Amino acid sequence: MGNLIRKIGQIKVLRKKLEARGHISHNEDKCTYCSLCEKKCPVDAISVAMEGKIWSIDNSVCIRCKTCVLNCPTKALDLKPNM
Repeated sequence: MGNLIRKIGQIKVLRKKLEARGHISHNEDKCTYCSLCEKKCPVDAISVAMEGKIWSIDNSVCIRCKTCVLNCPTKALDLKPNM
């Protein structure tokens, strides 16, 4: 039981560190909804639907690695600091 509690504590610390790195910002005007960010995301945190122009990110899953930002052909994504 002690190991489980320790692991939970480590996960909480990691989550706080990730949140401190900021959040992914999406610019609707630049986005073509090509889904490249969704395909490249190593943790499947992004969902894109060209029909209806829907883009979403699950911030509880996102690890702020910037893979989506670096692969976006229209520069519609950016890592912004949390305010």
